[in-house]
Amino acid sequence: MRKTIIAGYRSIVLEGDNEVLIKSLKGESHIPQKIQTLIEDTQAYLKYCSNVFIHHIFREGNHIADWLAKFGSFVSCFVFEALILMFLFYLFSLRIISVESLRE
Repeated sequence: MRKTIIAGYRSIVLEGDNEVLIKSLKGESHIPQKIQTLIEDTQAYLKYCSNVFIHHIFREGNHIADWLAKFGSFVSCFVFEALILMFLFYLFSLRIISVESLRE
């Protein structure tokens, strides 16, 4: 969140498949002790935003984020260009994007 705010973004969409985390961020449930600092820090950064949308999504409906999370758990050091290429390959494999859509 800090890097997002520093980059100047003020309209934020947060999506996640962890219902406890999402409800805690939205203030809809008690914040578990384990994630209290994370929630409080994130909420502090969100105060700098003009538009914030926080949504719970099911893991099955979020293939891209799930793939990135799995990829990140296996790689200790990201090479940004390689990550972008792998991500694009993944999108091609799911037929989410095509070469034609990149040319537009």
